This record gives sequence, C-alpha cells and structure tokens, in this order.
Amino acid sequence: MEAFLEEAKASSCVLSTLSGSEKNRILRAMAAKLREEASAILEANAEDMRNAQTNNLSAALKDRLFLDEKRIEGIATAIEQIAALKEPVGRVLEGWYADAGFKIEKVTVPIGVIGVIYESRPNVTADVGALCFKSGNVAILKGGKEAEHSNRAIANVLQGVLEANGLPKAAIALLPDSSREGVAKLIKQERYVDLIVPRGGEALIRYVSTNATVPVVKHDKGLCHTYIDEDADFEKALGVIVNAKCRRTGICGALETLLVDAAIAEEILPRIAEAYAAQGTEVRGCERTRQIIDAVAAT
Repeated sequence: MEAFLEEAKASSCVLSTLSGSEKNRILRAMAAKLREEASAILEANAEDMRNAQTNNLSAALKDRLFLDEKRIEGIATAIEQIAALKEPVGRVLEGWYADAGFKIEKVTVPIGVIGVIYESRPNVTADVGALCFKSGNVAILKGGKEAEHSNRAIANVLQGVLEANGLPKAAIALLPDSSREGVAKLIKQERYVDLIVPRGGEALIRYVSTNATVPVVKHDKGLCHTYIDEDADFEKALGVIVNAKCRRTGICGALETLLVDAAIAEEILPRIAEAYAAQGTEVRGCERTRQIIDAVAAT
C-alpha cells in the first residue's frame, strides 16, 4: 500500500498546479466518457446485482447499488454540474496589511490527499472523484465490496481520461486493499493522507472516528426532517415531501420525519396521507396525528 500512497501524494503536487479551465475541460471529458462507456459500466453493475441477489442484500441496498442508463446519465450530468461550479482554488477570502507593511492574504488551497470511505452507491465513486479533482485534491476511494465491479468500471473511465490528458491515474484511485485491514491502515497514514471522509452508516462513522490518526470530517446519524409552516404553499409542500421521501426511499437523504405546524394540521394531514398512499408509502404518526388521520403508531 505504501507505493500506492506515495503515488497519490506525488499526484497531489500535479493537481494543485492545474488551472480552473483545465480542470473543467477534463471534468467534461469524464462526463462524456462515462456516457460512452455506459454499456461496460452496466455490465459490471449487473455482476454486482447478481452477487447482491445471491447474498440476500436488502431491497434498500440493492436500490442504492443498481445502475441503469438513466442513473448513468445522472452521474455524467452531476460531473458537468461540478465543472460549472465556481473555481474553489486560489480565492482570496480576506486580506490586510501588517504594521510592517506586509500584505497578508488568506487564500484557498487544495487539502492534498483525501481518503473517502463509503458504502453501496457506485455513483459516489464519480461524485467524489470529480469533487476532489475540481478542488485540486487527490481522491483515494474505498467503496463497499457489494459495488466492487461497478466502482472499478467507473474509476477505470475516470482514470482513462486522466491519462489521456497527461495526468497520473493515481489522482483518482480505488484503495487497492479493500478489506477492513486495508481501511485500518489507510486511516492511520497521516504521512500520505491529509483527510479522511467516512460516508455511510453509524458503525462506519464510529469506527473511523475512533481509530483514525488522520484528521476526519464526518457526519452524524441521518434522520432527515422537513417542517411545513402554517404559511407554506400547500401544493409546493406536498410536492417537496413526496419527492423527498419517494424519489428514492433507500438513500440516506430520504425524508424520515415530517413536522407539521399545529395550525394547519387538520387541513394538510389528510392531503399528506392521500399523497403518500398514492405512492404506496406508509405513514406513521404521533398521538395527535392519529386523531386526525389513520396512521400507524410512531414508535
């Protein structure tokens, strides 16, 4: 692993010198190549899906894992959106003159090498790779074993574009040792890795936070909330909450808790129940909610 990490560290020096226009051009090329290689990616994903079926993965995990042409188009579009973002490197955040006459500026610079550990969603391979590249950082990617073939296919496409543009493929690379022991080593490599970002369930976050010697940026538990205020536009609110829950129920960003202003509860709760029933979504409610609509008791 040390040779791999040395290559990653060396690549960070190369990425930090790229101009914003160069990075954006390469990102757009990555998006185009993903579309071009969609068949190969889908073939790899089909193998992961067969393994998921054999291993009896949950429906939610299989949904996160699954790719089709529409989802690959979404991945490519997301990279193009990243390319369109304002250049994050070299921005002067503030500046002042010291008493001795020196001009001092706070300027944004790349972090260096970022290790990202995530679970079953192969689109994260492209999202994180592109975000790190845009910000001038090397991405070391450790996806879930259930998405191994999909992640490798996507990473191969991104690396191919890097090499075609004279850049090291180590700039966006999968961790070669994807075992738990490999992760344990990665999160202690402060000589080579500047930041670890765990993206996944509570157990993963706790493990990385407890054992890492590399600095960690983490999130906490999910439990996504939406609040409907008494002054809200009901039609817009209903559209938002149905999309937030039903677009993809298996993702960590799906709506889990809906809070409704008591002043509008009797008027809007029946419409909420009707909207979710049309989507086949079960509503669970507190005691006050269940006085207004039929709902399973929330526990």
